[in-house]
Amino acid sequence: MHPILSSTLRYICHGAFLHRRPKKIHSQKVLLIGNGPSLNLDFVRESDLPKFVCNHFFSSPDARKLNDTKLHHFASDPRLFALSNQSYFDFLNEVKSLTCYVPTRYYNFAKTKIRHHVYPIFYPSELGRLFNRNSIVLDPKYGYPSFDSVMFDMMMPFALYCGVKHIEMTGVDFDYSGQKHFYCERVIESGSRDNEYLNSTWKSNITYAENLFSSYAENNNIVIEKK
Repeated sequence: MHPILSSTLRYICHGAFLHRRPKKIHSQKVLLIGNGPSLNLDFVRESDLPKFVCNHFFSSPDARKLNDTKLHHFASDPRLFALSNQSYFDFLNEVKSLTCYVPTRYYNFAKTKIRHHVYPIFYPSELGRLFNRNSIVLDPKYGYPSFDSVMFDMMMPFALYCGVKHIEMTGVDFDYSGQKHFYCERVIESGSRDNEYLNSTWKSNITYAENLFSSYAENNNIVIEKK
């Protein structure tokens, strides 16, 4: 277990600089939903757990039908905060009950677009770039690596910050090897500089993330399981 992961989780979530600390959810068990190709929306729909969804989840017409009273939306993709992306904010605002969490740099913009409660979370990249093109580099001050994954940079830290003791994960199988997100038809193109970078770091970073949080969970009597 990384020696200061516990304190860093609190730092990421407390929002002190903006005086907007996210409210903790009061549940011992939650469902974290990735946008990978294996995601089964019927399974998600049938679960009565508080649900954490992320980024472009509502791009799927079927996902928009999940007018759930316990949805928590974590948004980190910069494309979501483009001025031209009003349609996505309209989808968010149609959801019956939603709580949104965004990186601090987008907070002021997001709260003008989203009618639901919006809370800032310190995204690791906002603390400085924490890994180079070839390997993970721990920032000497904060000691927390960035994984370029909303699941491990926002959703998992927030669940642990809330004191959740049982975390279910589903749809967490996306990578950059030619797969599609569950909601889209376009396969991510290979060959660009960005995708070469992601391909070279993605699997090692995610493996590191899984080991890091698994170790943390084991030492704190928390269950993390994939569905």
